[in-house]
Amino acid sequence: MSKTYSILTSLQKQWQRRQLFQLLLQAAAITLVVTLLLYKILGISFLIAIPVFAGVFAVLKWTTQTITSQRIARHLNSTFPILEESCELLIKPESSLTLLERLQVSRLEKRLTEILSSALLPFRWKTPLIWLTGSLLLAGFIWWLPLAFPDSTPLPKTAYPSIIQRTSLASLPEITALNIRVQPPSYTGKAVFFQQNPHVQADAGAILSWNIQLSHPADSVYVVLNDKQVIRCTPLKNQTNTYSASFTLVENGFYQIIINGKTSDYYTLEAIPDKPPVITVSSPEPYTEILFGQSLQRQVKMTITDDHGLRNAYMVATVAKGTGEAVKFREEKLPLPVSFKPFQKQADVQKNLDLSQFTMAPGDELYFYVEALDNHGLSGRTDMYFIALEDTANISTVADLSMGINPVPEYFRSQRQIIIDTEKLIKQRSDISQAEFTSQSNNIGVDQKILRLRYGKFLGEEFESQIGAVAGQEEMEKEGIEVEQHFAGDGHDHSKDGLESYMHLHDQSEEATFFEPALKAQLKAALAQMWEAELRLRTSRPKEALPFEYKALQLLKEVQQKSRAYVSKTGYEPPPIKPAELRLTGELDKIQQPSVKEERENALVYPNIRQSLAVLEHVKNGRKPDKQQIAILEKAGSEMSAAAIEQPGKYLQVLSALKQLTGELRNPASAICHACITTVEKAFWQLLPPAQKTPQVPETAPGKLADSYFRYLQTATH
Repeated sequence: MSKTYSILTSLQKQWQRRQLFQLLLQAAAITLVVTLLLYKILGISFLIAIPVFAGVFAVLKWTTQTITSQRIARHLNSTFPILEESCELLIKPESSLTLLERLQVSRLEKRLTEILSSALLPFRWKTPLIWLTGSLLLAGFIWWLPLAFPDSTPLPKTAYPSIIQRTSLASLPEITALNIRVQPPSYTGKAVFFQQNPHVQADAGAILSWNIQLSHPADSVYVVLNDKQVIRCTPLKNQTNTYSASFTLVENGFYQIIINGKTSDYYTLEAIPDKPPVITVSSPEPYTEILFGQSLQRQVKMTITDDHGLRNAYMVATVAKGTGEAVKFREEKLPLPVSFKPFQKQADVQKNLDLSQFTMAPGDELYFYVEALDNHGLSGRTDMYFIALEDTANISTVADLSMGINPVPEYFRSQRQIIIDTEKLIKQRSDISQAEFTSQSNNIGVDQKILRLRYGKFLGEEFESQIGAVAGQEEMEKEGIEVEQHFAGDGHDHSKDGLESYMHLHDQSEEATFFEPALKAQLKAALAQMWEAELRLRTSRPKEALPFEYKALQLLKEVQQKSRAYVSKTGYEPPPIKPAELRLTGELDKIQQPSVKEERENALVYPNIRQSLAVLEHVKNGRKPDKQQIAILEKAGSEMSAAAIEQPGKYLQVLSALKQLTGELRNPASAICHACITTVEKAFWQLLPPAQKTPQVPETAPGKLADSYFRYLQTATH
């Protein structure tokens, strides 16, 4: 049994070594990824890998099943059926074995020696290899990501020396020529152009390529964007001592060029954003109401403009049918009669909007707006426009303004009936003779006259001669017909009634009407429209009379709506409350005042800039700052970089002055630039928000009267 037991022990140790190797590979893979993430996100040094590896290995070891002799025996039983599920007998003490178990053990010894040459132990090579390969790929991807805190990790020594020497781009001895290639985005349609000015202004999405020609080869050439992103310039093979770098301009910012540790000034990057299309609608008005009988076609005129080019435009119309909860909406997308040429910036569009194609009924409404797309995919749209059809179901006559029972005779025609008769006559024009057409038109004119005389009674006009001028007087004069002129004094030179001078009269007969002056003027306008309609009906022109009839109907309806009286409803009126007697008379012994205690801390904006002001004051007094104070100035520059990205033209010179100042402070032998201190300090104060006033107890200086009164109280108490 000792020989077989030693076999199990050697197998156990061999399996443990393999398991340990597998755990080490998995822990190394996890440690690699975690360390790179901590370095990129938090800027922690790579030395953190040691505790991370120890922790990961401890966790993996704790979660892995321990290799024991029983596990070895179970593995052999499941792997080799020739052992007959009897490997557990090898672990038992020899004294506890029965006769049959001893015979079985002797058989197992022979079989184990036969299968020792086989692969007895399991080892999963694929799992650690997959872990290691995946971690290497993920680590490579993380390594190329930009730093979340670039200021905490320095750039290569060739890019940022310990003492930064700030020189202008023109004074760098290594540069012989600078050429910037600007490739505008495709949606602008502009051609590629070159410039030598380091300050770049281009459309958003343009590709910028710097070609920097040097007098001799350089060890390192970088382009640093916004003090964060570093682009390494690569040498061009076809040009001697020329380095190139490319970048896609997305937003405003700034950049520097660094050659062999020498940095240039800050230069601006201005991205011109693409603007959405602008649509100006000149016709119709934002709200249009179409009266009954008017044309259902409306011309929509608009002008569409864009800064680079238009691609498509369309109209979205919504029809609302019904009222209240039964309203239904239907939306349609209508094309506009226009086709845009490539990079066309302006177009005048006119669309005929036919409401009949929407199957609209009186009372329905149409809402529409126009939307346009440019080459970049930006969209612009107009406000909502409304077109409503007059609801004829709500239009009624005003014959019942003052009577509960309608005493209208059979021959009387309302304004609505006159409109219906006129439209019917127009439709029958081709089916009847000229004499019958003239007769019917004249009869409708008579009905219009009777209705006009009836409404004239509401204005106190009892006779036809009192109602306005003679209908069609201007037309009759044009045709050469002599019209009798009737002046205000003709036929009225008879003496007045002798009793009028002795009577006490308050009103005039002309003003004794049912309406107020405003409604009276509106009703007079309706009578004037009836005059015009009657003239054209009497002269066999019913089609020309129809608009005047509709206008008169609309004015009558407005008079009807304005003349309605409001009667308030009666209901329960509670007794008035007497606040002077009840105020402050309740019992408040069980009511406690609420007590709320809350502490709030306002987030401090620009903390490093606030601390830098004290450091600058310290330097102005002639004292040398320590390394910690210089680090505060550098952190303040990082905070100002965010503001410089939004307004590069305002803060780039300040950043240059701050860079020069920190470089001089790090070098004890350099002279301090006091002008830089003034510039930086002024910019810091401008960048800080105004301080909020905190509540304080007002302090007043004691006066002579108060002092004498206080002394008097002290002497009185003693």
